[in-house]
Amino acid sequence: MDFKDLKGLQWAYEVVNGDFIANKWVKLECQRYIDRIETLQYNEDFNYYFDLKEAQTIYGLLKYINFATGVYANKPMANHLAGYQWMVIENVFCWFDKDAENPQKMIQEVYLQMGRKSSKSVLCALLEILIMLRAPAYSQHAIAGLTRDISGLIKKDMEKIINCSPKLKKYFKITREQILCKHNQTTCKNLSGEANNINGLLLETFLVDEVANQPNQDIIGALKLSQMSTTSRLACFISTAYDLEHNAFYELIDYAKKILDGTVEDIHTFALIFELDEGDDYTDESNWIKASPLQMTLESGRKFLRDEFNKALEVPSKMAEFRIKILNERLSSSKFESFIDVQTLKKCKADKPYNWNGKKVYLGLDMAQTNDNVSVGMVTYDDKLGKIVVKSWCFIPSEKIQEKTIREKVDYFRYIREGHCHSCGDYVVSYSFIENFIMNIENEYGVEIVGIGYDRYNCISTANKLEDAGYTTIEVRQHSSTLHPALKWLEESILQSDFIYEDNELLEINFSNCRTVYDNNMNKYINKKKSTGKIDMVIALVNAIYLLNLENTTGDNFGAYIL
Repeated sequence: MDFKDLKGLQWAYEVVNGDFIANKWVKLECQRYIDRIETLQYNEDFNYYFDLKEAQTIYGLLKYINFATGVYANKPMANHLAGYQWMVIENVFCWFDKDAENPQKMIQEVYLQMGRKSSKSVLCALLEILIMLRAPAYSQHAIAGLTRDISGLIKKDMEKIINCSPKLKKYFKITREQILCKHNQTTCKNLSGEANNINGLLLETFLVDEVANQPNQDIIGALKLSQMSTTSRLACFISTAYDLEHNAFYELIDYAKKILDGTVEDIHTFALIFELDEGDDYTDESNWIKASPLQMTLESGRKFLRDEFNKALEVPSKMAEFRIKILNERLSSSKFESFIDVQTLKKCKADKPYNWNGKKVYLGLDMAQTNDNVSVGMVTYDDKLGKIVVKSWCFIPSEKIQEKTIREKVDYFRYIREGHCHSCGDYVVSYSFIENFIMNIENEYGVEIVGIGYDRYNCISTANKLEDAGYTTIEVRQHSSTLHPALKWLEESILQSDFIYEDNELLEINFSNCRTVYDNNMNKYINKKKSTGKIDMVIALVNAIYLLNLENTTGDNFGAYIL
């Protein structure tokens, strides 16, 4: 077997070359796959390689695993899987550590978002069967969902496939409680959705179906803890979109997008996110393939989706369901969108540290709760460059670094080493540390602090102390009518590259988390509740830019704005 024989890789080339229509997230994952195959695996500093021998084994097994239902019932899957399904299988099973005596797999988490009728359940069942066949002896595996009925659907599909595959069937024993793979004594159970029912398990792998109908991460957290002592761990999260504005799956998908756009580095995560691109017309049938990569390649599938769309035109309530369940759109009662594309932001990154000496600056504070992130932002306007220049710091409790790193999937240890984040206090941040940090900025950077803008929430005491120390502090009302001019200036400056920030990946992550909404007057503002992670560093900068904007519009007289 050679790389040219890999059907998933062939599909990745089709996507990247434009022969298969896909959204930008799928294109980015396909390009990652191609880059790893063609170049990265041959680099000494890349610790993983693609095992063609394992690929040949998987391809061989698929000759004896049959479809249970549908057009290809009782026919080998090897002959009829879609390109994206091959790509998932190749990435999950065939990347291994170069150096380990017992090579571990590179991919440890898989995120798959696809519209209804994309053979999601069949793919889940197939993945679980292959996992069991290739797993270490006596290992435990599980399928989970919000309810046992949901997780039971995948188990039923596994049973159907096994029973329709004569040469496979003899290796499995199916009972009400579990599926047993007899050649290595591995087991797979479907679990109920309560986190307490998962505690105590030791899972090598787990698959969570319909993740988007879970309002929080409780089940996922319990499942991840069950893998703590395993060595070949794999977690698969699969779902269509749901009409829950905030759910566990959207948090995972937003994290995956940060990996794909380069905001976060994570070699162990693989994601195929099938959805429309921002700005796509959902009424244009040619766009549907981006969310439904299987049905739109079949004449019967295209007819089915077309019929569903025509029904939705007659019944408005069905249109929302079509757009959510088929096209994976996130619909809301209010319009919300990303504040700025992170790739556009990165064009504003400075090549070297900015010389702040002698500059008049404004500070912005976002103090939040004492057990959460606190941020300080510093801004100035450089007349010679004609640009806004910013610098930002984050503060977190010392005893929560590990917890926040795992929960938020943000490497706070690294950002503390780099000086973008500071740990202070134990389980709550030390406000005195932050206040002393602020009072030392003028000496540290040779600047003059003209004013300090703050949100009064959790900040009154600090603002009073800074005022007593001789600083001018101004409350920045957190309302769209107040913040809209500053946000508009910030956004336009970034889009026009009239914005400079020093290399700070944590700040980039905060920007990528930001989601904006519009008030009744169409004023734009960043909404914390709709944002997908920490945005405190951006909020602090906005508070500072608000003061900078006041100087440009009203001069230096801040008297009317001081508490």
